[in-house]
Amino acid sequence: MSLSGFLNLLKPTGLTSHDAVAFVRRLAGAKAGHAGTLDPAASGVLVICIGKGARLASFVADAEKEYDAAITFGAATDSLDAQGKVTATADAAGLTRAALCEVLPEFVGEIRQRPPAFSALKVRGRRAYEMARRGLEVDLKERTVSVSELRLVSMQPGDAAVAVVHVRCGKGFYVRSLARDLGERLGLPAHLSSLVRTRVGVFAIDESISLPEAERAASEGRLQEIMLPLDAPLSRLPKVLLARQEADLVRHGASVEWRERVAAGLVRAYDEQGRLIALAKTDGDGRLSPSIVLAD
Repeated sequence: MSLSGFLNLLKPTGLTSHDAVAFVRRLAGAKAGHAGTLDPAASGVLVICIGKGARLASFVADAEKEYDAAITFGAATDSLDAQGKVTATADAAGLTRAALCEVLPEFVGEIRQRPPAFSALKVRGRRAYEMARRGLEVDLKERTVSVSELRLVSMQPGDAAVAVVHVRCGKGFYVRSLARDLGERLGLPAHLSSLVRTRVGVFAIDESISLPEAERAASEGRLQEIMLPLDAPLSRLPKVLLARQEADLVRHGASVEWRERVAAGLVRAYDEQGRLIALAKTDGDGRLSPSIVLAD
């Protein structure tokens, strides 16, 4: 049986997101991709979309994310993380917990942020990190990002003070940029020294599956059992149940007249057996048109 769904993978440090996807693809014997990359030095939740789950990757990628980030004050790097070359140093012994907590609220809400030069964003058709590695100037414009929560978890004072913060943010937010910007606000060079992604939408780290666990499940024919179903990231969408004839039409991409009024928008369409067969658009006047067909 072809596998479809989502694997909440616990990515270890040192592994690229691309290699993690390749590993799962071999286990599943099916198409797979991730819904939001993690840098090799970062760990935590990496959602792997398998089979038909790839068609729903945007619903995961657009979800709110949470991180535990360690920020080191006293040194800045060109990549804004611990893997880069040091570009500036200073004594951070004077940084206090109170001073840091005072500025954190300035980075909550809708804020402007400049992405790192070492990022996968494209500049004139080229990846920014490719240009940065060659020493070329990378001009990335500020953009608006959303931060729902930013709080201090712990702090270790010293010449190279280290603060651990918990971040809850929207799509497109760079924690590396946050480290840089906090340092600039406090008058100190700073960089991201470690990062753990603890949540992506409904996918939480305490429910994630390690690579050895996934490999063992695959060898025992249980990979589908440890995966989340296709509708896992879709709980906020209204649900409609289709009769057999309606379901058959939707499976083939045809629109149907819906017997109940549903507010205009995207809905989850299920057949009589409770299987998700499509995401469909409703016009509010009783017409339902499939947008993403998931049934065979």
